[in-house]
Amino acid sequence: MDKKIEEFLNTEQMYADIINISIPIKPTSWQSTRFAMNNNGKMYAYQPKKIKDYKDSIVFYTKKCLENHKLKCNIPTTNKVKINVCFIFNKKIKDIEYKTTKPDLADNLMKPLMDALNMFIWVDDSQIIEVESRKINMQCENDEGYITLQVFILND
Repeated sequence: MDKKIEEFLNTEQMYADIINISIPIKPTSWQSTRFAMNNNGKMYAYQPKKIKDYKDSIVFYTKKCLENHKLKCNIPTTNKVKINVCFIFNKKIKDIEYKTTKPDLADNLMKPLMDALNMFIWVDDSQIIEVESRKINMQCENDEGYITLQVFILND
């Protein structure tokens, strides 16, 4: 790796805030926008209800987590953001294991989460400069699964 890049990536950055969010719902993969025709014969795009409900649940549980968090900066933030996310799938096993089956992590699981928090935590998900993510199987108390999200809001 180029020395300049390595120095940049290893620079200790101060955070305006760190927010920990636990979302007790089953991680759901992104479904493409659907198209239909209205009574006038015009085509329109819509989002499947399952994804809309899922994104609404993400915002609902995020709001609940923020009730107990004393924010140190305004949200939605315009600052750069780093996120650390874990998608936890309920599976009746004794230990924790990495999930190596579908849904895909990068596009299908991350997209609805990041889109749901647009204009809520950050103005636009293009502000996310770094992502650490994983998906695991474990036995969950709620029989659904969880999403844990850590948001690092950088100082400007």
